[in-house]
Amino acid sequence: MPQDKPELIEVFGRLERVEKENRRLRRIGLVVTILAGSLMLMGQAPRNSTVVAEKFVLKDVGGRVRGELGMLCHNSPCLRLYDNDGNPLTRLSTWGLLLSEREATARKDSSDPDNAHEDIQPPLVQLSQTGLLVLGANKRDNQVLFDWTDSPSLMLLGKQGRIDLSSSSDGPSLALWDTRNFSTVIGSTSLETTQTGETHKTSAASILLFGHDKVLWSAP
Repeated sequence: MPQDKPELIEVFGRLERVEKENRRLRRIGLVVTILAGSLMLMGQAPRNSTVVAEKFVLKDVGGRVRGELGMLCHNSPCLRLYDNDGNPLTRLSTWGLLLSEREATARKDSSDPDNAHEDIQPPLVQLSQTGLLVLGANKRDNQVLFDWTDSPSLMLLGKQGRIDLSSSSDGPSLALWDTRNFSTVIGSTSLETTQTGETHKTSAASILLFGHDKVLWSAP
């Protein structure tokens, strides 16, 4: 019937719009389902992860090696930091901490290519289980040494003399030496009597002045 055609066209139009809306809703529902599933899987995944490697290498923007972490120090764990020229300046290992102008020259052993034998250069700072060593610009003449191996002690070594502060089995003492073989000891020390060969310990209140291995003056 011709008079019914406009109504049918309108009904068909409405049905088509409903179908489009349903398809859009189904797509949205599928996306929501995927997102929900992904969040659930992420929530079930372990938060802590483990990275296993034999060595980690840090490089700068120019591709130069600036740091390494691995079994680098005679098959023991070690962290090394390098300068621009590739010289290791800092080393942290089970032996301690070492800071130097140029730490070591590595030599490869042909029988063990993975083990580097090192010729250690004099360090500027070395911290270990036995003590702390700090060197000045002239490494032989200027030194500060904290030693706690047997008893706590502090040594200051300069070009013109040496100072020791310690608390040994003899007791606390402060000793000063110069390059002319004169020295002063304040506090407890072991003193030998030349005539008898007997030794006795002085008290913490004593002062002894030595010259060429002889007692020049003492008190009390």
